[in-house]
Amino acid sequence: TILQMITCSMAAFSFSFLEFRGRNFVFMCILATMMVPWEATIIANYLTVSTWGWLDSYRVLILPYGCSAMGVFLMRQNYLTFTKELHEAATIDGASKMQQAFRITIPSLLPTLVLMLTVRLGSIMSGGFDQVLAFYNPTVYKSADILGTFVYRQGIGSANFSYASAVGLFESVVGLIFVSMSNVISKRLSGRTVW
Repeated sequence: TILQMITCSMAAFSFSFLEFRGRNFVFMCILATMMVPWEATIIANYLTVSTWGWLDSYRVLILPYGCSAMGVFLMRQNYLTFTKELHEAATIDGASKMQQAFRITIPSLLPTLVLMLTVRLGSIMSGGFDQVLAFYNPTVYKSADILGTFVYRQGIGSANFSYASAVGLFESVVGLIFVSMSNVISKRLSGRTVW
C-alpha cells in the first residue's frame, strides 16, 4: 500500500507537470491496463517471475502490485487541480523542491492518499481470492488457502454453511474495522472523513 502510494504519486506527477512527447498516449496505455482482465495476463506474468527466479518469495507478492493504474489516475486528477503559481511562488520565496514537496504537494495530496488507503485496506482481506481460486486444487490447500477460499471450500465444497458464514462474517468485520481505521486516520491527517 505504501509502495503503491509512492509509485503512483511519482508517475502521476510526471504525467501532470512534466512536458514530454507522447505523455497522453503513455497515460492512456496505463489506463488501458485496467480494462485487461488478470486472467488474460496470468500466464505471461507467471513465466516472467519464473524466469526472474521470484517464485515462492515475498517479492512476487509485493512488487507486481507496487503500482496501480487506478492510483495513477486518481493522483493525476488531483495534481491537475494544483495551481502552478503556488509552486512558482514557493520557488521565488526560496523554497527548495523538497520543501515544496513536503509543504505544498503532500498536504494537497492527503485526501487522495487517504482514499487510496481506504480502498486498499477495504480489500486487504480478500487477498486475491479470484487468483488463488483459479489455481486451487487439493494438493495446494495447505499452502494456498486464504480466508475467501477457505469459506468457499467449507460452504460450497463441504456444505458446512454455518461455519462458512461465521468465517465470512469475521472476514467482513475485520474489513470494516480496517475501513473505519482509515476513516479515523483521514480525520486526523486532513480534517476530513471518508463518510
